[in-house]
Amino acid sequence: MRFSQIRYESSGKGLNGEYVKLTNGHTYPVDLRSWSLTETYSGHRYVFPDKWLAPGASVWLYSGRGRNGGANLYWNAAGYVWHNPGDLAVLRNGRSTRVDSCGWQGLGRGFTNCLN
Repeated sequence: MRFSQIRYESSGKGLNGEYVKLTNGHTYPVDLRSWSLTETYSGHRYVFPDKWLAPGASVWLYSGRGRNGGANLYWNAAGYVWHNPGDLAVLRNGRSTRVDSCGWQGLGRGFTNCLN
């Protein structure tokens, strides 16, 4: 599992203009249940529901409200999650082991591509 992209500037689209795209780079499915994603600037934390991700598949986690389904998950945050001038996202598995991270410095383009 790895970060593919983080859109930290909502571009006037509200909370769901912010999102994180995660991709399963493994050759086997991964159950994201109990995995967590933490935004380190303010300490926002999201815990994933029971969600299987097929090999090569991606899931989008939107900051705002919505109904989880298909490739879309919703943080249901009360406000913006990402700190535009710089932030770090950390993905941990169900055993709290750090799996991947992605960050940026400066306002930039409003998104960052995270593939290593």
